[in-house]
Amino acid sequence: QPLVFYKDSNGRVDIYLKVGYNKLVFLKENNFRVAKYNCKITIINEENDSIVIVNEFEKKIVESELNDEKLHFFDFTLKSFNLNNGTYIISVKISDLNSNKFFSKIDRVTLNYSKDSNFYLSDILLLNKVASNNDKIKISPIINKHIPFFKSDSIYTFFEIYSNQNQECKIEINISRILYYWDKETDFVTMYRNIDIYSQRVWDIVNYKLLSTSIIDTVLKGKTNQFILGTPFNIQPGNYLLSIKIKSTDGKELLQKS
Repeated sequence: QPLVFYKDSNGRVDIYLKVGYNKLVFLKENNFRVAKYNCKITIINEENDSIVIVNEFEKKIVESELNDEKLHFFDFTLKSFNLNNGTYIISVKISDLNSNKFFSKIDRVTLNYSKDSNFYLSDILLLNKVASNNDKIKISPIINKHIPFFKSDSIYTFFEIYSNQNQECKIEINISRILYYWDKETDFVTMYRNIDIYSQRVWDIVNYKLLSTSIIDTVLKGKTNQFILGTPFNIQPGNYLLSIKIKSTDGKELLQKS
């Protein structure tokens, strides 16, 4: 999952990678079970089809034993790249070095930072867990937008607001249920059984049902402002849209991300 942030007047793309142990082949080496995979990240400028970044690395996972519980584990990697303004195609290919299997994904991001603007809103990172340890906050990101199991009564989000001056504002978080033309509001399971539903088209959407709204008053400092917010939400299987709006104190909408 690629997300756009900004730092020191520059655009930055964070690429979150999560590789499931159950997708890899573990071979026995001495008294251990070992998996190896190669990851190749290619970033292409969409305007001129030029390759601007190629980043390739290998990972090795060593386990003393491999049971059913560990097959639900993931190997997590975060890669960050500074990019100029523009639209980029991001290609990620993961190859299992112990077999002939490979997995790939292509995504698109747009950076449009300007020093002349008063402030910017980053992309939204969904969080599975938030913990505090010795005054430090540790977050566990949700990488895949398809969430098979959600064991919480709140949904947590991390995002940044970049401001060049101190100013008061309101942060509005909305969660809406996406309704497709075949979908009934009470039927949360029908589409969940078919993985093909996650490639449904935008024009198949017939309505959005607002389920939750949270409004927070805050004062932005003239710097990068980081937020971790939890929104109470009794989630059930289905398709949802989470949006964050930044509004002035008089209610005028200034920024929005979803």
